Amino acid sequence: MKNYKMQRLALTTCLLLPLLALPTLAQTRPTRSPTQTFMRLKLEPAKQILEGIATEDFDLIAQSAQQVQTLTLDEKWNVLQSKQYADNSEDFQRTVQLVREAAKNKNLDGATLAYMQMTLNCVQCHRDLRKK
Repeated sequence: MKNYKMQRLALTTCLLLPLLALPTLAQTRPTRSPTQTFMRLKLEPAKQILEGIATEDFDLIAQSAQQVQTLTLDEKWNVLQSKQYADNSEDFQRTVQLVREAAKNKNLDGATLAYMQMTLNCVQCHRDLRKK
């Protein structure tokens, strides 16, 4: 009986101990700049594009790509005034348009390839921005 109580106490302690770290983790989370917050807005429609591709929902693909395109028209999109950023942004916008066109044409392979290229363009631009 005593051994059971000790095991129960140990298990309870192991399960509850990580909860003590939660307030500390919340306090140490870095705050995002307005630009970072804005740029993260494209993540949700990008996820929805992937969902649309996976489920062959061409309307979802097209609508989500339109949401991304709309974000690229916002003045907050232009985070850096350089030729490299402008080129990266133009490439990204072009591939988002390709995603929309493929969805409109119900071309799943085309939408998939364009989505992959859109993602690569996004990653490359962010890599370039972190170097600055």
